[in-house]
Amino acid sequence: MNRLEQIIQNIINIDKKKILYEPYLKIIKQSFNKEETPKHKKWKELKEKRNKKILSQTGRLKQSFRITNKGITTNSSYAKYQQYGTKYITPRPFIPTKKIPQQILDRIIAEILKWN
Repeated sequence: MNRLEQIIQNIINIDKKKILYEPYLKIIKQSFNKEETPKHKKWKELKEKRNKKILSQTGRLKQSFRITNKGITTNSSYAKYQQYGTKYITPRPFIPTKKIPQQILDRIIAEILKWN
């Protein structure tokens, strides 16, 4: 098998769960832990000060994310309101959007180029 065939075979056999979903889930959890967006911008402070972290009053939202065969899902009915905001809720993004984070791209490239 030549190098190009090996690369194509690695793309076909890529473990999506390990390479794509686990790093995304890690980024989501880090956003909650650090109270910041996936781009490392701090979330807007709450109007009323609490002893708990932002979006962590019960911890249900952070713990609701799961890896499935189709990707990362949540059973939270209010995740989208916190992610994108509403008229009354300040957006506090925790899910990477628009651009694949560099740490995930690095893992994809390493997986594709490695020799078995």
